[in-house]
Amino acid sequence: MSRQLGKNLIQLSTPRTKSTTEEIVKNLTVPLIEHSQPLKILTPDEKRKAVQLKLQEIEHQKGQPPFYDMFMREHSYLRISLTEKCNFRCLYCMPAEGVPLKPKDKMLNNEEVLRLVRLFADHGIDKVRLTGGEPTIRKDIVQIVEGIASTPGIKDVGITTNGLVLSRFLPDLKNAGLTKVRNMITVEPSHYQLRANLSRLLCKI
Repeated sequence: MSRQLGKNLIQLSTPRTKSTTEEIVKNLTVPLIEHSQPLKILTPDEKRKAVQLKLQEIEHQKGQPPFYDMFMREHSYLRISLTEKCNFRCLYCMPAEGVPLKPKDKMLNNEEVLRLVRLFADHGIDKVRLTGGEPTIRKDIVQIVEGIASTPGIKDVGITTNGLVLSRFLPDLKNAGLTKVRNMITVEPSHYQLRANLSRLLCKI
């Protein structure tokens, strides 16, 4: 379906059709779903319960076809946020006043993370990326990576990190099964709120 969408876009944008931008957008826009009642804003506890119910639903679908999005693209990748905390205060991410953080008991624990990975692996997911916040803040990061890497069907385990404390964990993470490290932070000093952060990062590379 995604390929057909691309073909439609090419056809609509060729001079032969003389389609306007408005017509192109109209043809590619997915109609909004009308709700008979206002959407309810869930409390943190209600969200957690909803997630648990969804996990039970997925468990009952073992052996079913892979996950697809609205454009019928097959998903083979899962991203899991391990924490909201971070040891940097980069301007592009953290406002001066800070952000409210969820208490620890509201975040996924080790067992819940591995349960999620197992469920998604049963549906064809073979790549997992761990993010945050800063995932290396988690004291059990090595155990989490090891558990994910040993899950049947998982071929790739990556982590998105600012790299500050990576040197402490990298040998153990590699031995645990980590295959990729991504750093989303530039080395431009002006992009750091704390000037010392850049030099601290570079010495870890």
